[in-house]
Amino acid sequence: MHVTLTILRSQNRLHFTLTGHSNRLAGENSPSQASVDSVSLAATLDVDEARYTQLQKQIKAAVQTLNIADAADQHAEMAAPEAAANALTEFESLGRVLFTQAVPPVIQQQIRLLPNASLLEIVSNDLNFPWELLHDGQGFLCVRLCVTRLPLLDQPPKQHILPSAKAKVSCLLLGN
Repeated sequence: MHVTLTILRSQNRLHFTLTGHSNRLAGENSPSQASVDSVSLAATLDVDEARYTQLQKQIKAAVQTLNIADAADQHAEMAAPEAAANALTEFESLGRVLFTQAVPPVIQQQIRLLPNASLLEIVSNDLNFPWELLHDGQGFLCVRLCVTRLPLLDQPPKQHILPSAKAKVSCLLLGN
């Protein structure tokens, strides 16, 4: 199944649409004919400034924990496994909070029903939230599903000049 979750932030509101379909061949869960399962939902969630600020603080705390885990990994004097476990716990907590507080219940329910290995494409103009880290209480969605993210930008991206070969580049890549 291929599903697109569109999340648009407009002032203190998050607008969600979940659309998708699945073509199943005859015999796969349908006794005699091919079928098409489709979903189309829309929901809006008011996000007051206090909730938004709290989510931002939790994101910063998770990033700081990840930086500590990375530093522990680079310097053998610290307990790297413990730091990594703390980072995982922090990210699980963040993912659960995002899923339960920043995603409307009707959208949560439909996402929980997605079959394993479905493609969940997250399209959003809200670049502040790590939507890829959504956690439904059972696990990270990016482990159970194939999750991609497409940011919506106000302007087309600027032309980038490739850095020199000596430039230090770092990034966080999540995948399964």
